[in-house]
Amino acid sequence: MSPTETKIRNYSGSTTSDLQLVQLSRNESSIEYSAADIASASTPWIQNATLSRYPDLTELQNQLSKLYEIPAERIVPTAGGDQGIESVFRWAWLKQDKSDKPIAIHRPSFEMFDVYTQNIGLKTESIEWFENEFPVNQFVAMFDRCMLGVIVSPNNPTGNLISNDDIQQIVLSAQNAGIPLLVDLAYIEFAQSDPTPWLASQPNVLMIRTLSKAWGLAGLRVGCVITPNAQISQELEAIRGPFPISRASIDLAVAKLANGKTDTSAVTKIRDQLDMQLADSGITTIRSQANFLLARFPSGTVEELRQLGVAVRKFSGKLDDWLRITIPTDPFELRALTEALSNVLQQKLEVAMPIEKNTPQTTSPAGDRIAQVTRTTRETDISVSVNLDGTGRANINTGLGFLDHMLTSLALHSRIDMELQCAGDTHIDDHHTVEDCALALGSAISDALGDRTGIERFASAYAPLDEALVRCVIDLSGRPAPEIHLGFEREMIGQVATENLTHFFQSLASNLKCALHIDLIRGQNDHHRAEAAFKSLALALRQAVQQNDSGVRSTKGTLV
Repeated sequence: MSPTETKIRNYSGSTTSDLQLVQLSRNESSIEYSAADIASASTPWIQNATLSRYPDLTELQNQLSKLYEIPAERIVPTAGGDQGIESVFRWAWLKQDKSDKPIAIHRPSFEMFDVYTQNIGLKTESIEWFENEFPVNQFVAMFDRCMLGVIVSPNNPTGNLISNDDIQQIVLSAQNAGIPLLVDLAYIEFAQSDPTPWLASQPNVLMIRTLSKAWGLAGLRVGCVITPNAQISQELEAIRGPFPISRASIDLAVAKLANGKTDTSAVTKIRDQLDMQLADSGITTIRSQANFLLARFPSGTVEELRQLGVAVRKFSGKLDDWLRITIPTDPFELRALTEALSNVLQQKLEVAMPIEKNTPQTTSPAGDRIAQVTRTTRETDISVSVNLDGTGRANINTGLGFLDHMLTSLALHSRIDMELQCAGDTHIDDHHTVEDCALALGSAISDALGDRTGIERFASAYAPLDEALVRCVIDLSGRPAPEIHLGFEREMIGQVATENLTHFFQSLASNLKCALHIDLIRGQNDHHRAEAAFKSLALALRQAVQQNDSGVRSTKGTLV
């Protein structure tokens, strides 16, 4: 059977022919496993024949307790997050003496909500939230007539994040209405902030967490409900049943958790690159905080992608023509996706696999913030080191004279010491070298900033060069948002295409995770425009990375 004959997958599982495709429709994450960890987890129960015994959840509860920093008696392990959701629905219904009050939800959202409410015989009442800010007032207005409130952040299928301020308002409104609130945080590890610590202190909040997404353990079916107290945990355990997870899944999950926290940076970097490049190609996207991206394509695109060997998720109704693409972290899958999208859009997409090997942030006796990054792809081989508290020393060799000149100026005026060496495919053109140098430099500065505690964060600067004047405004917010408007007229400056200079700033903002606005105020000479842009960025960076004693300059409490 060819990929064109593949059936649409539903929640019950995959068709046989799905296996022939690069499967990017299920929000799975590919995480590397240690063979030694798997062997150490599996050998004891194989050798001791303990598969004949019912599994004990205690060790898994203890590992989840360490991971989420929640007492073990408040953690109810479940067969994935799904069983946790169904258990909470049944619990709320029973606590209301099988009331016919509805559950308050937002749409679109996780499709299994409807499956579970229908199975139990419950009703729902909903408000619509597709993009932009969450409609808090509309949502909480339903609470007085509902038995339970449910929110998902980041939301599935949009990837939208509900702000911490809005979550707090929702929680307090649910308390005033006397109802519990279920917060599904299945994708929170991919987001900019995690409200778990504050939510854990609230008496009416239950949280869903899972190892299926950020931990890459979807095949084990391990999740949990975090409850407000031990009493509710006991009530949920009675509803859930005694042995929800197999011994094999428990031991493998414990072995994986024992290695510490997972790393989602590769997923988020690829996600943000893909988002930016699709937007540049005229495709409407929603800024995702999950391990997937929702984008609106011309009708028929899902079938075209399947013919090219890539499966993505298609929706119907109000989401018709919107496709949800799971972000791949396997080089083969990423290449297959970008090639298929390039073919469909008839425009080259070049999303690079972030295989930087980053050294940990180090601090010198003088308090310098230092980072080193290496980035190797089939197109470029780059090494970068930066010292945010330097004097502006630069050792730049990109193979492109004009880019060397601009980066040297950036280092000098920002007072950031930079070393950047690049061997790129400049025999083809300058694009890969310019883009990848920006990505690697953005990663290095971001790493040197660490958790961004105690930095100025916001800055702006003007820089003239003769008749040209450029303004740069920067926010080291932890979120990439570039707006670059330089009005170049020439095609090339030296060996560098002017369109790639614009792309340099966009790529830098992507991996530096900053809002970056660079605007030409006036000017006629493109060389002057470009150099004034790099100098204005340098002056703004110099201010923004400065340290103070203000802590984290964000109402969310985090900039990463």
